[in-house]
Amino acid sequence: MGFFDMHSDDMCERDQQNIRRLNIWWCIWAFSWATALVVLGPDESTEGKVAVWKWVFVGLPLFLSIFAVRAYVKFLKEADELIKRIHLEALALGCGAGIIVGTGFGLLAQVLGHNEDAAALIWLSILLGYTSGLYRASRKYNV
Repeated sequence: MGFFDMHSDDMCERDQQNIRRLNIWWCIWAFSWATALVVLGPDESTEGKVAVWKWVFVGLPLFLSIFAVRAYVKFLKEADELIKRIHLEALALGCGAGIIVGTGFGLLAQVLGHNEDAAALIWLSILLGYTSGLYRASRKYNV
């Protein structure tokens, strides 16, 4: 079985339940984050005062991310040892990519000035690092 054949059906019942819970929390978070991006959008009238409703859109994704991360930690705590190892290797690669790209942009900003796309590119590098780490580790362990 290869990486693209790996499904939650191959996991034990506990892991399937935890991954379902994790996916639900991440979907709720992603929806709230995308909604906040659209609703808040670029605002030209920054007079120093921020409406209370805007703080709700800022805080909601942050609040929901706590539950998503808790669900992922629970999944990792209770996961089969091989699945846990695969995910931890992927997390290490994703964090490493984020650190390298993040510090690189920090140094680059010293020379070229501020880059407003830096945060998006750091997130992209983390996600690509994590995904490639999952792929690499699952192939390594023939999952």
